[in-house]
Amino acid sequence: MSTTQHINVPQFVLDIIDRQKTILQEAIEQLENARNADRRFGSGGRYLVETWHKIADDVREAREQLEEVRESAKMEGVDPDNLIGELPMIDAPSAELIDEWC
Repeated sequence: MSTTQHINVPQFVLDIIDRQKTILQEAIEQLENARNADRRFGSGGRYLVETWHKIADDVREAREQLEEVRESAKMEGVDPDNLIGELPMIDAPSAELIDEWC
């Protein structure tokens, strides 16, 4: 269900959800582009780690904002899973790979 179908939810909340989900989706695309560059140039994860360092704070902040919306929705009697929907899964680089390139 689209977030725009929630009549009793303020528009600014729907905008927050859409904006944060877009940030997460863009992060997935950036990480995939970095993986492609690593494969193309045989760099062993260097581009993936560099990209992760650039976007990690944005991903964390997006997740935190969505969690705040989730908690607020529960307090207002709104089903947060129905409101927010499915979140994109971010496949971040492993800690070992990060350590290798840092």
